[in-house]
Amino acid sequence: MAMIWIVLALVAACLIGFVVYKHFERKEAENDNLRAQEAKAAAAYDPVAERESAIVAVAKTSRLSGVSQLTNIDVTIGKCVEVHEALMMVTSAEHEQLHTVPGDFERLIKKHLPEYVSKYAQLAGAMKEEGNRKMFESSLEQLNTEIDNILSAIRDKNFTALKTQSRFMELRFSGNF
Repeated sequence: MAMIWIVLALVAACLIGFVVYKHFERKEAENDNLRAQEAKAAAAYDPVAERESAIVAVAKTSRLSGVSQLTNIDVTIGKCVEVHEALMMVTSAEHEQLHTVPGDFERLIKKHLPEYVSKYAQLAGAMKEEGNRKMFESSLEQLNTEIDNILSAIRDKNFTALKTQSRFMELRFSGNF
């Protein structure tokens, strides 16, 4: 009789051990799944790929709409490519010192430049008039100058200039200027 109790105790211990093992195995699989999902989510946001896509989209729109044939917007797009490449060369330690430059640049290529191109594409007929084209060209020249300033500050690692520009923009658009 004692032998039966010992065998039953061993079987119960094995069953309990097996249930505990399966529980931890399932928890480890869930953790692996969670880690894989987190890695996938982290990989989903790739600022380099997003900037490249935005620049290509602006270039494509300007060519398809005829804006690049009427203006020198390709020069501006080329400068955007240069800023993008310069931002790729910035180390992670230097990235914080760029202040708002990456965000401002992304806003330029994702929002403002596409809007600018589409507005002038809608006025394609009016763009042939000298006054309208000169106004557009003048705006592009101002934009190119600003992009050149940003580009030289990034390349020269002139983070003081970027900080000053960032602070000026904050003041300018805060309503306190």
